[in-house]
Amino acid sequence: MISPTLLGLFLTTCLTSPVQPAETVSKSNGKIVFYSFFEYVSSDGIYAVNPDGSELQQLINFGIEPTWSHDGSQVAFAWDGSIWTMNADGSSPSRITDPKAGAFSPNWSPDDSKIVFSGSEDSKYIYDLYIVNSDGSQEHQLTDHKLTSNNAQSPVWSPDGNKIAFVLFPQKCCGNEDAEIYTIDADGSDLQQLTNNSEYDLAPSWSPDGSKIVFSSGLQSFDIYIMNTQGDQFKQLTNTKDQEKNPSWSPDGSKIVYDRGNVLFTMNTDGTKQTQLVKPQIAGLDINPDWQSLASTI
Repeated sequence: MISPTLLGLFLTTCLTSPVQPAETVSKSNGKIVFYSFFEYVSSDGIYAVNPDGSELQQLINFGIEPTWSHDGSQVAFAWDGSIWTMNADGSSPSRITDPKAGAFSPNWSPDDSKIVFSGSEDSKYIYDLYIVNSDGSQEHQLTDHKLTSNNAQSPVWSPDGNKIAFVLFPQKCCGNEDAEIYTIDADGSDLQQLTNNSEYDLAPSWSPDGSKIVFSSGLQSFDIYIMNTQGDQFKQLTNTKDQEKNPSWSPDGSKIVYDRGNVLFTMNTDGTKQTQLVKPQIAGLDINPDWQSLASTI
C-alpha cells in the first residue's frame, strides 16, 4: 500500500462527491466497439461489431480508445488532444473538452453523467486524471503528478461509482521502472495500490459486479490476468506467444474481449474458449475493445 504521507500529498482540493449508480442496469451484451487502423487503406477509425463477429461497421473515420456509455446510447473517445462523444451509430460527434497536450482513455461514470480521462496540461506529456460532466462542463483535476512523480493513465470507474481504477506510469521510460494498478475514490481520497511487481500492469477493467479487475501484465510478455479488488488472488487467463492487452468485461459478466497481437479475441472469464472475433486486413490492427450494455429498467 502507498504510504499515508504520499496519500495525503496526492489528494487535491478540487473534489467531487461519488456518483450514484444508474437506475438502469444491463444484463445483455451489445456490440463491441474498437479502434482499427489499416496501414495502406484510408479506412481507420472507430468500428463496431456484434459479439459473434457479424455486422462489422465503421462508426466514424477518426478517434481512438472508444468506450460505451452504460446505457449503450453513446460512445466517448479521444482525438486531437480532446475527449469527444458521439451517438451509438457514429452520428453527432462533439468535442467536450478543450484541446490539451494530450487527452486519452475516457471512461463513463455508472450514471453516465461524468467522464474520467487522462490528460496533460503542458507539452511535457505528463498525465493526471480529470473528471468532466458528459456535456463538457465543470472539468476538474483529480490527481497531481507533481506529488506522485508518475503519470496517471487508463482510468475506469467502478460499477458502484465510488472508485476509479487506473495505472500509475513512470514519467521516464525504458529503465528499471514499472507501472502499477491503483484505485482512488471518486472524490480524490483513499489512494490504494493493488499490484506490486517489477513489470508493467496495464489496462484495468472492473467486473460488472465490482468484485474483480481484469488487466494486462508484462509478467510473461503481456498476458491477461484477473484479481480481486483488494489486489490479491491473481489468476492468469492467457498464455500465448503474442502480446495480449486491453481486456474489457462483457456487461453480463460471462466473457472478456481483448486484443491479441492487434487482433480482437473473446474468451470466458476463466480463460477458456478463446475465439478470434474479427479477421483484420493485411498490415492492420484492431485494439482497445469495449463492450456495449443493452440497458433494461429494474
